[in-house]
Amino acid sequence: MLGSVTSLRGRIKTGGQDISRTHYKFNDESIKNIEEREENNRKLVEKLLHENSFHFHVRVRVTIKFYEWLPHPTEQKHFPEKPAGPYYCEAIPQLIAKTFFDCEKSAGTKFPNYFHPMPLQTIALMITTVRICSLI
Repeated sequence: MLGSVTSLRGRIKTGGQDISRTHYKFNDESIKNIEEREENNRKLVEKLLHENSFHFHVRVRVTIKFYEWLPHPTEQKHFPEKPAGPYYCEAIPQLIAKTFFDCEKSAGTKFPNYFHPMPLQTIALMITTVRICSLI
């Protein structure tokens, strides 16, 4: 496992950039003007770094109203809320999965005992990566 540190570093950086870009919606392609897109990215970074909110998940209650073709058209279904608070941001487990469990040759697949339970140092590295990649 130690022989592939350079490769692992590259996977973490690439994965962090990809996930940060898609999860936080950096470089919004609907904004055609480059200067406006850059300004949008700057505002997004300021918002995410304010009180380290980049790793928070905000609780959202989802309600779906069923349509007439379903058995009870006026019935509403309330889905359970995702956990909310610090470190519940979906970007963190996505980066862990992409970095360590992406394919047969990944470290998490080859050495599952090292990742059960997930070491706190690994989680801290992923949180740091998400934060840094949000600035790049």
